[in-house]
Amino acid sequence: MTQNLNEANKLIAGERGEGWGGLDGTDKDKQQAEQAQLQFQFALRVARVFMTPEGADALEALREQHLYPPTWPPSVTHQQDQLAFGYIREGQKSVVTMIENCIKIAKNPPQQPKKEA
Repeated sequence: MTQNLNEANKLIAGERGEGWGGLDGTDKDKQQAEQAQLQFQFALRVARVFMTPEGADALEALREQHLYPPTWPPSVTHQQDQLAFGYIREGQKSVVTMIENCIKIAKNPPQQPKKEA
């Protein structure tokens, strides 16, 4: 995790250490490729964890706990509580969805653009 943050900070700072001010758009394709590679590497690490038998069991437990139940159960009657509960439930669901998306990305890596001759 720390390595990813260090690499992300390097991308933000730019290779010349000029920060955002040093970005002129000329390296846009290179930066996008580097960002896509970092995202793929992260997805691969997450997928390795959750594609093991134990990880698959944990993911299914997360689905049962956070993905399958309704966002706003009828038992919550006060409007303010419904809103708060809904935001919490959606946040929980987004974590499970992120894990599932990482597994999909790891199984189907993004295609590298072909270089023109």
